[in-house]
Amino acid sequence: MKTKRTLEEIFKGCKQAKYIPKLKQRIKFSNDLFKKNKYSDEYMSTHLTYKRYLQKNKLKGKQIFEPFYGDGSFKKAFKKNGVIPVSKKNSNFWNIIYDKKYSKPFLLGNPPFSIKYQVIHTLLEQKRNFALVLPERTVTNNILPKFKEGYGGKYKIFKLNRKENEYLCKNTNEMKHINTVIVDWKF
Repeated sequence: MKTKRTLEEIFKGCKQAKYIPKLKQRIKFSNDLFKKNKYSDEYMSTHLTYKRYLQKNKLKGKQIFEPFYGDGSFKKAFKKNGVIPVSKKNSNFWNIIYDKKYSKPFLLGNPPFSIKYQVIHTLLEQKRNFALVLPERTVTNNILPKFKEGYGGKYKIFKLNRKENEYLCKNTNEMKHINTVIVDWKF
């Protein structure tokens, strides 16, 4: 099992290291906001969220690991798009991400937005290829170039259209439009 490194250790010597306090502040703000308001950020993806991305990247027939099980709706979405879903029901991302069984399939997921920075940090630390559905503001706030400088690799932004940005809120069972993109990171 790999040892977790701190942001300071990863960005040591990088000119972007000066942004660590700001990144930590954003992570804390995000976590505090969700705790304080008892707000749920469990929004389930539909098959439309992934359809174009899976087709463009020729992932049909391949195994895709989705560590954020949610209500399991992604399994239907993946199967509908000809992909073999790999997951573990009632699992916790932090418990299974280091499991060797899940290290081979490509990771494509929709993490809770309140922990997006911690998820990105963990995946980059493992030098893992992944694609995550993230809020559009994650791309516009220049955090990704800072992560790139600290970890390496290349990333592409896959823009989603209006229909692909519809999510089912787990608490209210209503569809909600959220501006998201898929961040595709490769080493």
